[in-house]
Amino acid sequence: MVGPDGLEAVIDWELAHIGDPMEDLGWLCTRAWRFGSDAPVAGVGPYDQLFDAYAEASGRPVDRDVVLWWEVLGTLKWGIMCIMQARAHLEGLSRSMELAAIGRRVCENEHDLLLLLEPDALAAAIARPAPTGGGAPGLHGRPTAAELLEAVREWVAGDVREQASGRVGFHSRVAENVLATLEREATMGPAMEADHAARLQSLGVADDLAFAAGVRDGSLNGDEVVRAMAESVVDKLRVANPRWFA
Repeated sequence: MVGPDGLEAVIDWELAHIGDPMEDLGWLCTRAWRFGSDAPVAGVGPYDQLFDAYAEASGRPVDRDVVLWWEVLGTLKWGIMCIMQARAHLEGLSRSMELAAIGRRVCENEHDLLLLLEPDALAAAIARPAPTGGGAPGLHGRPTAAELLEAVREWVAGDVREQASGRVGFHSRVAENVLATLEREATMGPAMEADHAARLQSLGVADDLAFAAGVRDGSLNGDEVVRAMAESVVDKLRVANPRWFA
């Protein structure tokens, strides 16, 4: 939007649709758009300032509970969108390292949903110490898989990023993050997989599909289910993006 004084605003129409105006506020407050800031409104301000300004400008009162509902749904929606973008790569519709990497961001949204819905269980899961060790030399000796990934990541972070710009420069940063994720998975992954399998066994289910089906039909519920879910989400995020905890 351009006014007498120049550029007034930039509007993204990609997801525009008719709906509850409170949905716009909830979407704006979704944590994914804070980019590391503590400010809940798109990383730039507090809830009260947004709600008061919106009510004054629109003449429409803001129902905080309704906005929170839309914030929860927006968090879930962004997680589903991450899955869809990764599937575009996996199914060959658009082969892209960036789209593939986005698939590992689903656990960020799982974390954020727990933060909104079950903050105590999430805090307890985060307080658990992360697995250590792993990546020990086996048949192939050293360098281990984790050490090879570390070497390639350091090269991408150094030589490649120093000489790349534009699209290649951006994707070098994506590649660096992907390699760091794989490093952490090579080191902590086996212990995390064992812990996850033990949690499912303790709940009487064989795999993630059975767990999801039990949650959906109500046969799995209660504090133990929430605890198991939170611990597995935290482990996934420790591998995918530990900075998300900050």
